[in-house]
Amino acid sequence: MLSETLGKLDRVQRTTAFKVVSTVLLVLTAIGVSVGYWATRPVEDRAALPLYEIPKGMDATQAGVTEEQFELMKSNVARVNQSIEQLFAGRTDPTSVIAGCAAGAGLLVGGVWLGLGLTLTGLGVLSGVLVAPLMMWDATRDWGRLLGFVLLLGGAFSVLMRLAHLGLSWPGPVFAVARNVLDEAVRLKLWLMFVVLLMFGLAALPGTLDAETPLRYRVQSFLQYGTAGAFWVTALLVVLLAVSTVSTEQRDKVIWQTMTKPVAAWNYVLGKWLGIVCLAAVLMSVSGVGVFMFVEFLRSQPAQGETGAFRTSEGSGVTPDRQWLETQILTARTMRENEKLDLRHRDPQAFQASIDNYIEQLKRATSSFDENDKETRAQIEKSLDETLEKNYRIVPPGGTPMSYEFSNLGYAAENALPIIFRFRVDSGSNSPDKLYRVTFVFENVGPIVREVPLGQYVTQLLPPSAVDPNGMLQLQVYNGAFSPGPDGQVAFRPNPEAISFPKTGLGVSYSVGSYRLNFARVVFVLWLKLAFLAVAGLFTATFLSFPVATLTTFVIFFAAESAGSITKALEVWDDMDRDGNVVPWRWVVVKIAQGSSSIFQPYAELAPVQKLVDGLYLSFAEVGIGSAFLVLSSALLFAVGSFVFARRELAIYSGN
Repeated sequence: MLSETLGKLDRVQRTTAFKVVSTVLLVLTAIGVSVGYWATRPVEDRAALPLYEIPKGMDATQAGVTEEQFELMKSNVARVNQSIEQLFAGRTDPTSVIAGCAAGAGLLVGGVWLGLGLTLTGLGVLSGVLVAPLMMWDATRDWGRLLGFVLLLGGAFSVLMRLAHLGLSWPGPVFAVARNVLDEAVRLKLWLMFVVLLMFGLAALPGTLDAETPLRYRVQSFLQYGTAGAFWVTALLVVLLAVSTVSTEQRDKVIWQTMTKPVAAWNYVLGKWLGIVCLAAVLMSVSGVGVFMFVEFLRSQPAQGETGAFRTSEGSGVTPDRQWLETQILTARTMRENEKLDLRHRDPQAFQASIDNYIEQLKRATSSFDENDKETRAQIEKSLDETLEKNYRIVPPGGTPMSYEFSNLGYAAENALPIIFRFRVDSGSNSPDKLYRVTFVFENVGPIVREVPLGQYVTQLLPPSAVDPNGMLQLQVYNGAFSPGPDGQVAFRPNPEAISFPKTGLGVSYSVGSYRLNFARVVFVLWLKLAFLAVAGLFTATFLSFPVATLTTFVIFFAAESAGSITKALEVWDDMDRDGNVVPWRWVVVKIAQGSSSIFQPYAELAPVQKLVDGLYLSFAEVGIGSAFLVLSSALLFAVGSFVFARRELAIYSGN
């Protein structure tokens, strides 16, 4: 009886009428929910925002400034308030809800046209029955979220896999091979282990975040481990599948059934690659949506110092935690670090005199020192550059400031974009119980005194008027602050020790795009990397056995991923000893490292996950250059792999 009922329901959900009616209902529901949310979302009460105000009735005389300075003060206050309003706009932004409705409706419509409409409905009801009781008690609520998230991701994955298989249903040998790859992937137990690991990993990761940790750290941690974790798990699966699908077919002679048909070598390799990249696209889509959804959920939670999400106590202003989250992480900003000292070009004579003085000291200390050796002189110039740059970032205690410049900020000034000044103050051992008062003086803004902890990054919101007509921002830093003394006289009170800024300790940034679009670009680049990895695995499998091909592909993968780290390491590690003599084994290591890092430099420069975590803009130019490198590299490996495979003696190959 039950089987007959299920059979009737299955026939109903496969009829065209059911599919059309269900599609219309789903689309109308998605539109209704989106419009309803947009219409009923809370209207931002400007009076409730932590805006800055000039006291009513205050004029230039009462403020103790000139009329021109007072007008500039009012303009700066208005611009800062505009920045705060932009920051709090995320509180009522309907984009995520509308995009979620569209994605969910699209996925369900796809399931309906696959003949799974009633099946998905039944699974949804069953999931609700399982999850709802767990969500009723605090002790089991985390388990309920975990189970619900796993079921949601698993359902989305199943539908997308069916859609991918349907999308590859075109005639021809390439699509036939691609479909076989998807079928093979589903049959592999190893494949199921990776899928379960990915689903449970993404679902369980939110539970590892400490609710007492500042919100910005929780969001960054989830973005880092969620996005990078999904990429690495998928990358491992891609490598193993790409290598095994070719190597095992050759070893077990299964390939005879394919190659005896009118299938060219390039058809076979291209079909394998197409199936694997479709699988990678499904996995990255599901995991990407999962990460994005939970980040939006975290964003709606109260930040440290807030009474509720985006709500602060009256007069407390924007909390540092929320400001950092909205301006440094959940954004797509471009970063400008301070201009380097570059004494070599600013004052060549002084730079040359410093080099000559240093060489004279070396000659007196080492009798065998050769001042005419070009490589040694280049090392001295590099070392001197680093020393001068380090000293340039030190501000001694006292009333003498150090000056710094930030260029190429004209776009921010012209478009009235809020500028975020980010800095980190170091002093001594960076004792966590000490606070230093530091004074920053910006042109057209005036002095800003901040009491800052040591060794931690801090942000300061600046108006666009801080940038001069040439797109330059001028900054002076005082190691201390002016304050009234016991006798009423204003005096400069320095900090007890010198302060310094690390290499990335001074920077300004401004938003140039949407975090959501930046996230989509990051996921797209990660998928391109997986596509490159797939063709690398197929290339090695055409002429190597499974274990050797797997190892070789992983070496290629790790060399590409670590190219950026190798480049940075080479900046502080060379092939010479302390006496300036070349060490043979170090010379070999350096040359290999330089060759590896230079080959994969375009790959490493993308750094999509790190840019996403740091809130940096992954530009279309970067995506284009990186995509071109990945496409050309993939095309080269595909061509060579097809050429090698076409000349394999598959009829007599046994895998031994």
